[in-house]
Amino acid sequence: MALFHFFFAWNDFFGPLIYLARNRKANPITVGLTDFNGLYSSETQLILAAAIISMVLPLTIFFLAQRVFIQGIVITGVDK
Repeated sequence: MALFHFFFAWNDFFGPLIYLARNRKANPITVGLTDFNGLYSSETQLILAAAIISMVLPLTIFFLAQRVFIQGIVITGVDK
């Protein structure tokens, strides 16, 4: 459950965009990527690099907790 909540909070876009509209320093990475895309829309290599950097932490957590993550999905899908 904690993994699902972490990934949901990491990918949330509209909540932080609404609640943190005045505080630009507290924006999460998803909102920052949108701002970055607005600044460098013609520089696709910079946008791709920023997107890859933003995926490092979720991918690391997924690979470290892969067994627990997949086991939780399998258990909820199996009818006992």
